[in-house]
Amino acid sequence: VIHPKTDQQRCRLQEACKDILLFKNLDPEQLSQVLDAMFERTVKVDEHVIDQGDDGDNFYVIERGTYDILVTKGNQTRSVGQYDNHGSFGELALMYNTPRAATIVATSEGSLWGL
Repeated sequence: VIHPKTDQQRCRLQEACKDILLFKNLDPEQLSQVLDAMFERTVKVDEHVIDQGDDGDNFYVIERGTYDILVTKGNQTRSVGQYDNHGSFGELALMYNTPRAATIVATSEGSLWGL
């Protein structure tokens, strides 16, 4: 599936993806195909991007925003980290067909690129 993008969106997406390990070994044509398949998603404060235990549907690259990484064991939830305006998450559920390992919650308004 190709998600059309403006030139500005494509430039922003390329910038967001430049340091993503999963994309490092792709040749230019492969990277272009991946970028074509990505879609933009804006998020609001306190929005759950993914929830621990859910089936994985998308991999996300952060363009902007801050996001808490929360893990629940038993009935206790704790923060195990935070993304701050860069990074990616969601690849494990896609690569290994396993449930989401953590909950990701936006702590600011933000923008993500999904695949």
